[in-house]
Amino acid sequence: MLWRLDTRSERTYADQLAAQVRRAVSDGELSPGDRLPSARALAAMLEINLHTVLRAYQELRDEGVLDLRRGRGATIAPGASTSRAGLEALARDLATEALRTGAELQEAIDAVVRAWPERTAGAAGAERPAPPPTRPTDLTDPARPSDHPAGGTR
Repeated sequence: MLWRLDTRSERTYADQLAAQVRRAVSDGELSPGDRLPSARALAAMLEINLHTVLRAYQELRDEGVLDLRRGRGATIAPGASTSRAGLEALARDLATEALRTGAELQEAIDAVVRAWPERTAGAAGAERPAPPPTRPTDLTDPARPSDHPAGGTR
């Protein structure tokens, strides 16, 4: 697996590493049981802090994508859901792109809701699921803290 870090990205290196593993699992490049480099080796190879790699590996462990065993290193978990890993990677990519273009959270949600029926309408025998509510909470409340990493209010 080829590891790449975008130094100009707003995403942290840990997020970028985790997304690469998720995508590799989703694409079938990595399969259950495959070993990843040790955190120390990957940190040295990418010339980044060891704790950055550990943070990415721990996030993937918490999602059920990785098995972490002392002395054995990191392996793709037997129950790693390729579709779930791919979905998480796509959601992160959507969030990153939405933030980059200045879109609000609700605009990104609305885009997914609009796209949802289009994907299921053509499937043979597929029932159209009811779209999720478009306003699960009042995102326009100025007293509600922003979900953006920079903080602030809306």
